[in-house]
Amino acid sequence: MPQPLEPIIIEPHESDRLADPAKGEFLLYDKDFPPEEDPRFAVVTEGEPLCKPHFGLSETAAWVFGRKPDWLRRMTKGKPWRNQTADGYTPMQTTPLLLQGKPLIIRQVKGRGLGPQRRFTLADIERLAWALYETGSIDGAELQRASAILVAVARQYGFQDDHEQEQA
Repeated sequence: MPQPLEPIIIEPHESDRLADPAKGEFLLYDKDFPPEEDPRFAVVTEGEPLCKPHFGLSETAAWVFGRKPDWLRRMTKGKPWRNQTADGYTPMQTTPLLLQGKPLIIRQVKGRGLGPQRRFTLADIERLAWALYETGSIDGAELQRASAILVAVARQYGFQDDHEQEQA
């Protein structure tokens, strides 16, 4: 029989960092974490090498956004559209997911058979959440929850923001 547990009170965390994508400011940066040295996670697309921790699309969809992987897969592919021309429609195209008007770069690593797999660092997920917020795919409350989850996970991996580093 399981033992009854005492409730836990989690105090909000004070931080000097504020996210403001319009100014290019975020809570988390890849430079705050150690680089990934496992060759299985070498990036095969454009972008910087991964850092630890990093997560797959399914994990990110479930624990950050509380959604199914298909939802996040559709969101990262971009919005589908077609142009109507005089002789019909053009083939279906997608507009990439944008953050502040610039395409969001999603790094990929060599997959296990079916091609490359998307991998997200905590900093990538924060930018993904902001891009989804900008498109209206998530609301402000979901963005706040995602940010809180990401900062909590970052602390588990030893992240200290500027305020905590000054106190140490």
